[in-house]
Amino acid sequence: MRTHTQTAVLLLCLAGLATAQPGGPAPTKANPAGTPASAPGANPGGSPATMGGGIKLEQVKPYSNIEKSQLRERSLALLQELARSDNALLRANAIEGLQPAPARCEPLVRAGLTDDNIGVRFASAMTVGRLKLKSSAPLVRPLLSDTDPSVRAAAIFALARTGQSVDQTELASMLMSGDLRARSNAAYILGELGNPSAVPMLRDAARQSAPAEAPIGVRLFRLQLAEALVKLGDKASSDVIEAALYPSNRDDFEAAVLAAQIIGEVKIEKAAGQLVNLIEMQPAGSPKAADPRQGVYLQPRELRLAAAASMAKLGYFGGWYVGDTYASDPDVPVRAQAAFVLGATAKRETVNASIARLEKMLDDDNPMVQCSAAAAMLKMLERG
Repeated sequence: MRTHTQTAVLLLCLAGLATAQPGGPAPTKANPAGTPASAPGANPGGSPATMGGGIKLEQVKPYSNIEKSQLRERSLALLQELARSDNALLRANAIEGLQPAPARCEPLVRAGLTDDNIGVRFASAMTVGRLKLKSSAPLVRPLLSDTDPSVRAAAIFALARTGQSVDQTELASMLMSGDLRARSNAAYILGELGNPSAVPMLRDAARQSAPAEAPIGVRLFRLQLAEALVKLGDKASSDVIEAALYPSNRDDFEAAVLAAQIIGEVKIEKAAGQLVNLIEMQPAGSPKAADPRQGVYLQPRELRLAAAASMAKLGYFGGWYVGDTYASDPDVPVRAQAAFVLGATAKRETVNASIARLEKMLDDDNPMVQCSAAAAMLKMLERG
């Protein structure tokens, strides 16, 4: 339930990974990338600056400050509307999408703290903590007795981040529980709280034997443990995250998507070369397209998008074309993920094109895409 908005979209996308983007050889243990090093797009050394080279943007009118302000207001209004949706996932995502505008977000967060849905309560409590909404902190305290352990963990996070007195020992119990979802969220929150004293318990959790069921859940949990450890200063744990970028079979792609996202969050610079490989790998023998948006690529759309977004967090914005490639994809979760990439990768040369794409996506026929486009637009415009 790590439901900050982009992750929620990614989790929706992951359901289709087993059948996504067929074509090209499947990865093997001998050839984890699924393509020889000499294949078009393979870039073992990693040269992020050349990513997306050759793309020619059509002329897009520059947006004035007034037009940008109008689009910001439109995005805010749409997110506020979706935060009252009958769909719980939309409510949670819209609340998180509003985080760049705390004054507009806080009233909806307060309502979300008493929502019937676990995910909405979790997202609302996490937002109180992220934005340090001290005036809303008293409304979080009842969630320390919530029936759901992940919501209780989010309440601990919110109270700690707003400077309130709160007992954090339950996070250690959650970390060692048999509930993988609660364990994963506890690990994530311990990393976000930034207290190095949590390192020993996180290492103990990593050594604990995993349940036989839900092997992908175990892999994702171990990645979140590694993320938390890296955040708390244990840089050696980045090796666990990087290793997941080399999927040995189709079942490993879900972990690869999460690993790609984590790399951007914790800034593992040495993984940039492999992220480029994941974006640009083509099936052996495929011709290199003059426009990279027209190319045939080996990796699933979801993995390429996650890698492009993380590259932007590392300071490389050449993956803009990946978001543009999938902005009109027939699959709703992929379009929603593409919206985030368009916003995250926008720079001087592509900002007007990103605004134009996202403006169109605000009118998408699916509210999940509308929500993602509005959140991406708001974040991009607030970033300036």
